[in-house]
Amino acid sequence: VVSYPLVMVVPANSTLKTFQDWRTKNPKKNYAFASSGKISSSHIAGSMVMINLGKEYIDVPYAGASKIIIDLLAGEVDFAMMQASQVIQYITNGQLIPIISLTDSRIKELPNVPTLKEFGIVDIDWSLRMIFLSNATDNDDDIKLIQTTMNKILNDPKLNTPYLENGGQITMGNKALSSDWLQKEVNRTVTVLKQYKLIKE
Repeated sequence: VVSYPLVMVVPANSTLKTFQDWRTKNPKKNYAFASSGKISSSHIAGSMVMINLGKEYIDVPYAGASKIIIDLLAGEVDFAMMQASQVIQYITNGQLIPIISLTDSRIKELPNVPTLKEFGIVDIDWSLRMIFLSNATDNDDDIKLIQTTMNKILNDPKLNTPYLENGGQITMGNKALSSDWLQKEVNRTVTVLKQYKLIKE
């Protein structure tokens, strides 16, 4: 229903301020990478980028986004993969620098931030998505009613504005589309995890 795109951000005092810097410069042997924990979306995305760049990194797991942001602002870690909605305010006021987005197209609220796809690194949309799930035994009529109601709610500017203003992207769907998307995401995630050796075969 709602997706929040991921963006790679670095502290304002970082010497690597663009993705080209990350590709061509190597001031450190290891880069401290703040993530939400092993096999989380941010961990997978960050590992994927660093492996593609041929960089060594140390995963520093955190219990929550707020703690990651605190250490990013203090320059305690080198980079993190964050939901755009979590860091837009810090990007706007110059406290954090956006490097790359892990989306098929540029994020509307961050039009100057390129995508990985533009650099030919990897063609992948890695966003955090929130969808409504129901039990397989739920009545189809009840599910359709919930979907119709949610679509109306999410089409209402009074209700969807907070999501959109914070970098969220709203997608209307139905049972078939959601099931198809979920299966594709599971298959895609497993493929990425195996490709980058984040899990055993």
